[in-house]
Amino acid sequence: MSMKNIKYNILEQIITEGRLEDMIKKYEGSVSEDMVRQLSAGDPSGNNKYLDWMCAQRKDYTSEYIISIVKCFHENVNRLSEKNVNAIYTSDTESNTKIKKAPKDINSYPTPDDIEVMCKYFEEQKPKNASRVKIYEDDKWLVVSPLTHDASCSYGAHSNWCVSTTNPDYYKRYTKEGILVFFLDKKGTNPKKPNANIYKIAVNIKYDQPDPIDWDWYTMEDNRVDAALMMNLIPKNLIEVTSKYFNEFMGELYKKNEVSMEELKKNSLITYAENNKIFLFLKLQNWDRSSIEEATQFLVKLDDGVANDIMSYKEQGLPYVTLILRPGRLPDIDTNYVNWNAAVNERRPNNTIPLSAVMTRLSERYGSINSEIRGLLPKLSQEELQDFLDSYVKMFNEAKISRTENVSTYNLQVGDTVIYTGTRRYGSGEQVKVTRVAEKSIQLSNGKRIARTYSNYKKRVTGIMKIVDDRVSTQQPTTESRWIRKRII
Repeated sequence: MSMKNIKYNILEQIITEGRLEDMIKKYEGSVSEDMVRQLSAGDPSGNNKYLDWMCAQRKDYTSEYIISIVKCFHENVNRLSEKNVNAIYTSDTESNTKIKKAPKDINSYPTPDDIEVMCKYFEEQKPKNASRVKIYEDDKWLVVSPLTHDASCSYGAHSNWCVSTTNPDYYKRYTKEGILVFFLDKKGTNPKKPNANIYKIAVNIKYDQPDPIDWDWYTMEDNRVDAALMMNLIPKNLIEVTSKYFNEFMGELYKKNEVSMEELKKNSLITYAENNKIFLFLKLQNWDRSSIEEATQFLVKLDDGVANDIMSYKEQGLPYVTLILRPGRLPDIDTNYVNWNAAVNERRPNNTIPLSAVMTRLSERYGSINSEIRGLLPKLSQEELQDFLDSYVKMFNEAKISRTENVSTYNLQVGDTVIYTGTRRYGSGEQVKVTRVAEKSIQLSNGKRIARTYSNYKKRVTGIMKIVDDRVSTQQPTTESRWIRKRII
């Protein structure tokens, strides 16, 4: 390398690092330093050319989406001409006018959605053969694997396959679990479909079922056929080349989605491996959508539903993810939770919950932990256990757990919130307040009255519970307890 090139590379590195530090300072308070660095790592320019624009979009979009959009822009920016820009942005909106003035400047695009329009345009311009893989062809047979829904519709024309209908959901569902392969008999005929001069057979090969005897076969009429029969009807060499293609496909897919322990530990509060299972307690800042998507983005490539699963556990418990590793295959992923009952069952009359009681229940009795991780906590180091408890307490308090208890209406007081059950005619489930208490009846905020007796029970809402660290005042610091943070969480 010449001295000139060395100087150029050093200068380029200085510029890149300078832009990174500038963006960290510029977005301090709105975008975390870790997130800025993550966006920088995903900047395809190699010199943080797009980093300012990426950080500015982080408020409304996930980092994964921003990075994917910028990569698409970087790949296609040199293809932008006046002709195709006018074809992409046809309307005379303010944003389109701005884009047309400087289409190769990313700052001309107000949002990632404006770039996505361009990405879809260039995707549609790709040659048709880029949407499928030709596995085999001779005078009689053509074997293809459709890589897009459009290709599935094209090669599945005149068939009754759901993956070849206009609804793309079927194609997405089948290709999420495996691959599709179409066997086209170019000399075959179907008397029921005079317009189809080719007979077609579809096979769905699931990721975890590579053996041809386990493949799912379908006739052109979408009737399921026994795999053993098809292996005798389809030429042996076609089965062999299809099996070879599937193994090569899976090899590439496994490399692309290989689980990195370093990445798991970076994104997880606790990473604990046992045999072929990995348990992950994710780093969640809070319960909002953007925080959960940020914490789970490294798992989305395995299961795009993991963020939704975690979001739904707000009322049930602290979420964790289980990865089941399978050599040469994609890992299975499952989402579960440690039940909040470990805390709820220790509630005090003032709606506070002592952390010492929660710790006892979690780390000694395992009263609410799913059986598969029942032995996890004793194996954690003091630091890991501290992180776990801190996260448990933080998430519980942010989830604002509220429960109900059955009490007689005689014991209700003004200001109490109850679940009004009413009658069949009026329905049930409404939360109302007690507004007036008389000798024999109680007035509710919905205008209804209920009898005030010892035998009439209603569900009273106990209110939001909060876990507090009670051991600062009840315990002296010891070697055993010094890892507990002395604060109210």
